[in-house]
Amino acid sequence: MKKFILIVSLSFFTISIFPYPAYKEDVDTIVDLLYKQDYEKAIKHIESIKKKYSPVLYHFLNATVISTYMSDFETDSLSYLLFSSADSVLKYADLKDSYDNFFVGGVFLYKTYYYVDKGNYPKVINNGLSALKFFNRSIDIDKTMYDSYLGKGVVSYFVNRFKDRLPFVSGNDDGIKLIKFSADSGIFVQYPAYNVLAVLYQLDKNYKEAEKTCERLREVYPDNRMFLFTHIKILLEQDKFKEALLLLEKLKEKVETEQPKTYVNLSFVYYNLSLVYTELKDFENAKLYLRKLNRVYMLSPHNKKVKEFYRKGEILKKRIDG
Repeated sequence: MKKFILIVSLSFFTISIFPYPAYKEDVDTIVDLLYKQDYEKAIKHIESIKKKYSPVLYHFLNATVISTYMSDFETDSLSYLLFSSADSVLKYADLKDSYDNFFVGGVFLYKTYYYVDKGNYPKVINNGLSALKFFNRSIDIDKTMYDSYLGKGVVSYFVNRFKDRLPFVSGNDDGIKLIKFSADSGIFVQYPAYNVLAVLYQLDKNYKEAEKTCERLREVYPDNRMFLFTHIKILLEQDKFKEALLLLEKLKEKVETEQPKTYVNLSFVYYNLSLVYTELKDFENAKLYLRKLNRVYMLSPHNKKVKEFYRKGEILKKRIDG
């Protein structure tokens, strides 16, 4: 997954506010397909409603699915489609409309995720602040646009977290409070907002709330890979190896079956399985997964993230060998 699991997860979250009840059934279907990670069916459904609603909505939904897919499969091969869809949202948006401002803020947030993964922090800042501007405009036009508070909360949280590095930016809003408000009052964002909260609780080392939130999410979508990644990382940070092992084994089966060529995700699973088995003194299984990790590295030796897992695996191997 991406460097910050938050960036992976948020791709779900901006499909959230729609001006008419007629949207709800179609949007619920698309969101459900995204949580089930059935991207092909999600795209087909978007195409089936292309002429029912505004072109802004159509292009925004496409950008959402593309951004989510890129995060899930650790690929930027569809970035040209993401940027094309984002440009179309900007082209057709009516900036006097609160919903359209939300959609514009959403695509700027997708661009922010993309540039975080690339390590291009000037563009991260520029796109993140642009996203915040449009979320604020959406709320200024209509204070009841509760779902907009999710995007605003995310950007506000990171502006505050890194305010020492952003002396020219003021950030007084409580990001977590805004996200909670969105989760409680928004129409479509309850579970997406909770996933964001789990990640932010993790960053704040509030593990009790992070775990509680993850468990709530996984009661609804137990097979979602991204939710599994989030929960596993939270457990590993606390050295809860037995609990993490159960989820890692489940994630391993899903990644091997559904993402056999997504080498970053395979590397994450194999390295962390070897780590957990080492901590549990099961050195036979620990070595088994280190061998699997090495095979993945041989298939993708130039991928920086795969290479980093391989390097960590070599350190772990020395520890096992004494």
